[in-house]
Amino acid sequence: MQGLDTKFRRKRKVKLCINSGLDVPAISKVLGAASRLVGHFRKSNVATKALAIKQEQMGTTQHKLIQSCKTRWNSTYDMLRRLEEQRWPICAVLSDAEYTSVSDARTFELTDRDWKLVIDLSKCLKFLQVATTALSSEMKPTLSIVEPIMSAIATGHMKVLERDSEAIRTFKTTVSNALQTRFNFVNVSEVING
Repeated sequence: MQGLDTKFRRKRKVKLCINSGLDVPAISKVLGAASRLVGHFRKSNVATKALAIKQEQMGTTQHKLIQSCKTRWNSTYDMLRRLEEQRWPICAVLSDAEYTSVSDARTFELTDRDWKLVIDLSKCLKFLQVATTALSSEMKPTLSIVEPIMSAIATGHMKVLERDSEAIRTFKTTVSNALQTRFNFVNVSEVING
């Protein structure tokens, strides 16, 4: 029973770290816009049917869009991945006056900058999804692998790159700092570099 409790606590710590990054204002704003966009397609039969038509015309896999759930951060990852996959059919529907009014198009359309953030954030969340899956395994995770996994995420995958946008830089820094604080580990690069 204690193993389940520890596993639950680890997952909760990771969730809190990721949520702190998702709460960064620029990230939160784009996630809100993405969620509204998905909501439009999920609530409108016209938009849903138009999306299926555009998917077929463009030879894109016919998948429905996924709505994120505030209590499950990985649903945000799933939503972003699906939006990235369906970007061009979505844009085609929003720009087609036969299916979308001008006011709806303005309301739901994401800018190129928003789409770039969706793609970049999806890449960041992918590493966190892999780590969460590894730590959630009932038989495999032991305390000896938790710190190395979290350290690798915080100091490697969440390392700020020169090409990162300001929003992604802030996301990575926030998540990395939260991981280091919540999992109480030493920054590996500081130990190596001295």
